Amino acid sequence: MKHKNKIFQLRFDYGKMKFFKISLVLFFLLSSQSYFAQQIQNDKENTNSVNTYLTGVVLDHDKLPLPNMSIVLKGTEIGTATNFDGEYIFPEILKEGDVLIFSALGYAPKAITIGKDQKILNITLEAELVELMGAVDGDKVYKTKRNLWLRIKGLF
Repeated sequence: MKHKNKIFQLRFDYGKMKFFKISLVLFFLLSSQSYFAQQIQNDKENTNSVNTYLTGVVLDHDKLPLPNMSIVLKGTEIGTATNFDGEYIFPEILKEGDVLIFSALGYAPKAITIGKDQKILNITLEAELVELMGAVDGDKVYKTKRNLWLRIKGLF
């Protein structure tokens, strides 16, 4: 009888130790994520304090902000979009001679070359005339085919 209790006690202690090890590993993983997140945040604050990223506002011909305007570095897939107030911060540090393409549906795309040490770029875009091709056919009445469900539903 005593022998069985010792075995149970050893298994129970092993279970506690296993739980302790797993808890310890999870604790270190979660605490390291917080540390790395703080480090990334500090890096962003340090670079933003130097103001190395290009910022600006995109307006239309009536001086109204253009939300969701696409801004892409020419020849790459690096880009951003304007917020609701037409403001943007380009996610990469740009060099002199880089070309940004500003585009949106209904506006003529515009290519701007970045100057030396340029940190602010405000632009105004002109509306583009969009012409729809084709004619609307209003003579034909559209009628859906009645499937089994619609036939049964029509009875009630």
